[in-house]
Amino acid sequence: MKYFSMDINHIDEFKVNQISENFMPEILTLVKKAYIEGFNNGNNHSREICIKNVTFYDLGLPSGTLWSNPVRVNHPYTYITYDLESYDSVSRLGLPSMEDFQELLDNCSVVTAQNIVSKDVVIIGPSGARLSIGTKDYLNNESNPNSVLCRRQGERVKPMTNQFWLRSDCIDNKVKTGVVDFEKELISVSTHFIGFRLPYLLVKKTP
Repeated sequence: MKYFSMDINHIDEFKVNQISENFMPEILTLVKKAYIEGFNNGNNHSREICIKNVTFYDLGLPSGTLWSNPVRVNHPYTYITYDLESYDSVSRLGLPSMEDFQELLDNCSVVTAQNIVSKDVVIIGPSGARLSIGTKDYLNNESNPNSVLCRRQGERVKPMTNQFWLRSDCIDNKVKTGVVDFEKELISVSTHFIGFRLPYLLVKKTP
């Protein structure tokens, strides 16, 4: 499958050049962005693999390892609430190892995305598929006094960052974690106390 450039200044593949030059520049820019967003969304869906109700994404990593987004709570009145768990609660699941995380660092690009309520760190793989990890909690409907708080940040993490568990040896009641930083637009490795509740991502090895 051919993957087109996402540079907004080179959109020939999306046939945006067929749009009349009489359009105002602002409208043309919006149309270009719409084409790009539509292409990106379609590309991510084409890389989805659902296994036992967990959606994994083929990022195009050399090992072929598939990654999930942070596992969510299945609740009808929340928008995107992460399942926050202690390390022992999820240590027997398919958590990413340090080797898996290093492969992510070596092969993926990191950008940020935000809207009125969320600030996310987005990890983009060579295939164009992407993972999105939120760095703040938010109300699912701020205008509603009965709005539900959507929890995304783990316990005792710094503002505008988040952490997720990595499968590793426990030393002094701490294990390694992946860190996403919205303001610095990067991902890195740290450690966290195993009793705190953090989001977790899952990986799946392909044959």
